[in-house]
Amino acid sequence: MQPEITAAPCANTINDGNYAYNNLSAYYTTWYHKFSPTSHWHSATETWYQYMKHTPNVNNPGGAPLIAATSVNGAGNGLGAICNHDYEVTCFAPSYAIVNYMENQFSKHDYLSIRNEFFDDFRGQRTGFRSKYTEHTIG
Repeated sequence: MQPEITAAPCANTINDGNYAYNNLSAYYTTWYHKFSPTSHWHSATETWYQYMKHTPNVNNPGGAPLIAATSVNGAGNGLGAICNHDYEVTCFAPSYAIVNYMENQFSKHDYLSIRNEFFDDFRGQRTGFRSKYTEHTIG
């Protein structure tokens, strides 16, 4: 018997991707893999890429629209972007992530779940900080 494999690409939002509240263009792919019909191990992986165009630069000192894009911490709090140059009024703000769950089913209600995630917020537009993030959990 063959292992069970499911892949599902998805264009979650189809729009112009121009800056507006949560007006993301987002693309996702989910991959599910059960190693064999008799195995209790399976894996689920999701990856996504999303962006907004013409996102206000929170570090540009000129322009009133940028005041709305700044937050208490002075970054972006998911509204504006930390562009490459202070003179840019707006910029392209992409981010991507990948998360994987590796699970073993011990019984009908008992699982071991190992979760690993990586997220890169290139311009700080989603989190308020221009950084890479990683998270790992066992449950």
